[in-house]
Amino acid sequence: MATDSRHTSQGLQKAAAQIIMDAFKLRDRVELLEPVRTSDGYGSVATSWNSHGIIHAQVQWKSGKESVSAAEVFSDERIDVILWNKTSIRTDWRVQIPEGNLYQVVAIEPTPSKNMKRVICGRVNE
Repeated sequence: MATDSRHTSQGLQKAAAQIIMDAFKLRDRVELLEPVRTSDGYGSVATSWNSHGIIHAQVQWKSGKESVSAAEVFSDERIDVILWNKTSIRTDWRVQIPEGNLYQVVAIEPTPSKNMKRVICGRVNE
């Protein structure tokens, strides 16, 4: 019986240590934006963005390139944003880097850590 409680205690300590290690990875800040769609009554729909606050995250730049079309520069930039698993976010949301670029959520994937999830984003050219 004492052996079972010791193994349980060690398991809890290991889980707590993993949570702490994951927390130290979240050194960046991002703002989560949820779309709010409203109709004007004539069939047209406008989208505005409701902030869900600025939260801790880990931002990883993945790839990028620029192209020119009709004398306008377009950036195709991809980032991964690592968030706590309990963070509410969907693929129609956006991620704003404070004083930086705006990104559209493309996909949400699990990570090897059970505490985190990876949000794959593409830059919004507006």
